[in-house]
Amino acid sequence: MNEPSASDVVHQCLGTLQATDHAHVAAPLACLAEQLVRCVQTSSEDPAAHGDALSYVIQTCAMVLARRCEEQFLAYPYSEVPDAWRRFYTHTTLLRACAALLRAQAEPHLPRAFWREQIRALDMALITTDRLEDTHRILVHHMLAALQDRHGPSDPPTRKRRQHDAPRSRTTSPPLYTAVPERTKPTDVEFARLAADGASGSPFIVRGYARHWRAMQPSTAPRWADAAYLVGRAGPGRVVPVETGARYTDRDWGQTVMAFDDFLGRIGWGEDEGAAEEKLYLAQHTLLTQFPWLADDLEVPNYARTTHATHRGTMPITSVWIGPRGTVSPPHTDAYYNCYVQVVGAKWVWLAPPDADWGGAMAAWRTDAAETYAGLMHNTSQRDVWASPTCVDGALQAVLQPGDLLYLPPRWWHAMHSLSRSFSVSFWF
Repeated sequence: MNEPSASDVVHQCLGTLQATDHAHVAAPLACLAEQLVRCVQTSSEDPAAHGDALSYVIQTCAMVLARRCEEQFLAYPYSEVPDAWRRFYTHTTLLRACAALLRAQAEPHLPRAFWREQIRALDMALITTDRLEDTHRILVHHMLAALQDRHGPSDPPTRKRRQHDAPRSRTTSPPLYTAVPERTKPTDVEFARLAADGASGSPFIVRGYARHWRAMQPSTAPRWADAAYLVGRAGPGRVVPVETGARYTDRDWGQTVMAFDDFLGRIGWGEDEGAAEEKLYLAQHTLLTQFPWLADDLEVPNYARTTHATHRGTMPITSVWIGPRGTVSPPHTDAYYNCYVQVVGAKWVWLAPPDADWGGAMAAWRTDAAETYAGLMHNTSQRDVWASPTCVDGALQAVLQPGDLLYLPPRWWHAMHSLSRSFSVSFWF
């Protein structure tokens, strides 16, 4: 039996779109969109090799499907968007990329802005569909490479000049009361024994644990301290989700998506330390999944491969934290074990044991709060621990320097304060 043509699949998609129960058409639409992408991909390695007729079909279908997908993303709270619609969104953006490559055959001199928009769309698929299957993720990265090739090399990031730069920030330790214990590098067996205590165990720091990582090796500067290196590894046109505001508990806090090179330029990454005009924080983002080539610059700690995994899958959840001096993560708890590695800059950390909230000492947001905003932060304290580090019994403090690893058991309270521009990586397991 012959495989259906792209045109046949388009007609199936458009027919399915006529269904009135949108909740039940998500899965078949996702399958049809994936099938259409496969039709294009298997016909030729280069979608641009197809004729004008297919170009029109793909462009029309991509436009219609994209409109429906946008409608459905707005119909749900973001956290409740069904996985089928997220998968559908991914394949819709892939169709848009195919259409862009086809259009380039008739219009070979399309402007950079056009290609940046296509790259942005695929990045949004990576950002919003963080549970993509590996085969789908590989396809997205393959298409990103094709689009970036059309775009050409990116311009180096430039710092946004400011009239008044603050003096260089200190990276020395703040006044400590009880310091986080330090250990020489434990063996994997020793660590497994320490982690077996779970939340009743104690955090500790391994100084210089990651100094051998490629991310920390100098070229003109440590690689991840060099904006040009990071942008070069990411490639042109890439976008990232960024937090705006000092901390996520503030009322003026928000989120936006911006170009990766623009973000680095606006926080003066790689320049002499100064005050950023606005607080921007790339926080708790799976950047190494979005930019997999950066993963070559680090090593996943063997500690994070223990049998105490509490998340889906067998690999740790790897997130990055990039921001200027003064970025803050308020005190909160996580359900995971955490190996937290400081790569660039210095960060002041504050820790407290799970029972520190006895009697409401941590003033956590109530789960039954009338405001949805507050109810979502039931694991977050309202205390300003930086103004009063000893506000609860058992609090610990330390300053992480480049290369240091902090082990943090689950359900421990912790807060972070960047003393300089900072790049950190967390491994949840």
